[in-house]
Amino acid sequence: NLYCYTIESQYIDKLIAANKINEARDWLNTWRYIDDMQGFGSRPWDEIDYGMSHLDTTDVPYDPLTQTSETVFLGMRTISHPNGIQLSVEPKGKGWRWIPQRFIEFSSCHTHYTREHMFLSLLIRATTLSNSADNFFKAATEYTQRLIARGFNAAAPKKSWRKFSYSRSNDPILRRDLTKRFFAWLEQQDFSKAVPESSELRKQNIAKQTQAKTQELLCGFDAFHAILKV
Repeated sequence: NLYCYTIESQYIDKLIAANKINEARDWLNTWRYIDDMQGFGSRPWDEIDYGMSHLDTTDVPYDPLTQTSETVFLGMRTISHPNGIQLSVEPKGKGWRWIPQRFIEFSSCHTHYTREHMFLSLLIRATTLSNSADNFFKAATEYTQRLIARGFNAAAPKKSWRKFSYSRSNDPILRRDLTKRFFAWLEQQDFSKAVPESSELRKQNIAKQTQAKTQELLCGFDAFHAILKV
C-alpha cells in the first residue's frame, strides 16, 4: 500500500504542479485495495508507472454517452451512474461467469521457494470463487501448471492439497473424488523443470522454526508462571 501510494501521490503532485487541476480531480473517485484498483470514468492508467504490469478487468468499459460503467469487484457488482454508484452482491451460480479466466500475476514473486504455502492460498481462492466442483478443479489444475513451469516439484502441490482437503471435512466430493482426480492428473505432469530442493537449506529452515517455537513456548511458560505468582 505504501509503495503504490507513494507513486500515485507523486503522479497527482505532478499534475498539480503542471496546473492540471481538473485532471487531478478526475482521480477522486478512485480506490485501491493493495493491488486491486477501482475507478469510474476515463483513467490514463498507463501514465502511472508502478514498475508492474496492469490489466484492466472492467466488464463494461466506461461509456461517455451514458456515463456508466460496471464491473465485478471484490465480490460486488458495481455499476456507476451519473448521479451515484449502485452496489449489489454477485451471488455464486447466478450470472457468475467464472470459468477461470483471471489469475494472479504469475510473473511476479511466486517462485519455487514459496512451496506449498503459495498453492494452499490459491486453492482457498479457487474454492471461494468457483461455483462447481469442475470449475474448482479447472482452476486448481491451471494454477498448478503455472507453478510447475516456475520450478515447483510434485511434493509441494500434494502437500498443499492434503492440507486443504483436511480443512474441508464436510465436503466429501472434495475430500474423496477431487483428491483422487487431482493426484491422478498430477502424475501425468512434466516436472522436468523442478528445482532440486537443498537438503542443507531445509535443515537450516527446520532449525530456525524449532528455535522460534521453543522460544515461544518458554515465553508462554514464563507468562504462566507470572500469573500463578500473582
